[in-house]
Amino acid sequence: MDGKKIIKAYFDIGSPYSYAGLELLRQYYNSIWADLIEVHLEPVLLGGIFKTVGNKAPIEISSKNSYMRKDMIRCANWVGINLKIPELFPMSSLKAMRLLSATKYLYPDKLWDTSFAFFKAYWIDSVDITDSTSLNLALNKANISEEMLEQIISFSETNKNKEILKNYTTEAVEIGIFGCPTFAVHNSYLKYPISSNISSEPIHNSGFEIFFGADRLPILANFLNLPYFGPLINNNIIKDNESKL
Repeated sequence: MDGKKIIKAYFDIGSPYSYAGLELLRQYYNSIWADLIEVHLEPVLLGGIFKTVGNKAPIEISSKNSYMRKDMIRCANWVGINLKIPELFPMSSLKAMRLLSATKYLYPDKLWDTSFAFFKAYWIDSVDITDSTSLNLALNKANISEEMLEQIISFSETNKNKEILKNYTTEAVEIGIFGCPTFAVHNSYLKYPISSNISSEPIHNSGFEIFFGADRLPILANFLNLPYFGPLINNNIIKDNESKL
């Protein structure tokens, strides 16, 4: 990891833009950014963030609802995801996110696989992510052993894991995050700290610069001096179809 720039990716399974943003990030992390960055996935509760900062989900704003439903599909298609709006949408992602925080704690190298298994289950297969049995079936497809699966499920229901997920969410708010996906990088990586050009005193003095939204990855790439060529769908720049994650 020496010399690599760390990108912290905050996400929630209930956010289709998180799916699109992490898919785009994965395309680059698996290929031309592989030797340049390290990605730390940060599962959080988007509802908890909204409650803390006083935000409302855009889909809940009547004047935005129709547009948002179209834009979700458009953004997903942009990165190669054949997204379908689930029949049960929106719905609580609490159980799914607890399973992911448990995965991160017990088997962090499996977090990419489990996260994308849940994204696919909800946003392509319209699985009910409030149902434990459905989530467990999705985990079965995430390249983890039966023993790992049992440990993840068991730990996900503990008070310790609930506190871990709460702390992840609190940390996100503390560095200025107000929605998902958000990508955070230490401002020492940037050509110049963005907040240094803001005349007023920043509310959050965390040392991180944040980039909110799947469509901010190109801008993040620019500030980190990373090569960017748009979504790498069917692009021969990608070394192979197998994830190293």
